[in-house]
Amino acid sequence: MSQADSLQEQNISVPSTSIPYHTLYLPQTDSTNNECRRLAATGNISHGTLLYTSYQTAGRGQGSHVWESRKDQNLLFTLYLTPVFLPANQQFFLSEIASLATAQTLDSIHKGFCVKWPNDVYYQEKKIAGMLLESVIHGTHLANTLIGIGININQNHFESDAPNPISLKQLTGKDTPLLPVLEIWMQKFDNLYHLLQRGHKDTIHSLYRNRLFRKNGYHPYSDKNGRFLARILDVEPSGFLHLEDQEGTLRRYAFKEVKFILP
Repeated sequence: MSQADSLQEQNISVPSTSIPYHTLYLPQTDSTNNECRRLAATGNISHGTLLYTSYQTAGRGQGSHVWESRKDQNLLFTLYLTPVFLPANQQFFLSEIASLATAQTLDSIHKGFCVKWPNDVYYQEKKIAGMLLESVIHGTHLANTLIGIGININQNHFESDAPNPISLKQLTGKDTPLLPVLEIWMQKFDNLYHLLQRGHKDTIHSLYRNRLFRKNGYHPYSDKNGRFLARILDVEPSGFLHLEDQEGTLRRYAFKEVKFILP
């Protein structure tokens, strides 16, 4: 039996004004982004399809990074969208609303979450959620986007070489049912997506800036020329990060061009 044959329709009720959510469950897959891509190749996917799984055999983070998650302990899902209204050079707004929805969802359970540029969700100096967005562009606009997210919920121990993982259970001391968290995320994301559709990009960007990890003061970073101290000035709609170092020099970085130095 193929993985597609194991797909199960899930009836998750979320009041929605923007996204016609269609939820699918797969007990195991290599990665939810890969599975959604396979469904898209056969035409068996539509705007608002959300696929979640209990276990990924090859969960991915940005670049070559691997996302560690024990079976049945965390949230692993991908949302498929066709945001054709959004210019390709503004696709970072999808990253902003996905990370905001994740931080807001976790804040509804335990306060204190922030967004580490570009879209990791942190609690203090620890990473609790990561995401991978992959888009197809037609002309000047987006054709479709995969938003793949992993949120550490009930995992107590991490064995990979990731330097700073943390889970909700490690913060609260108790297990949290997974599906109610997913339902909250779907509603939070829908609210933000509705703002984006209506053109309220300044509001979204302000919410994102106010959630930024290290949004105040000077902190250590490194780039190809070495370490330095800088403060965050802004993030462009295209996703470029603007820093100002202690000498007053303005620095502009694409993703992977600068590294946050953590304790």
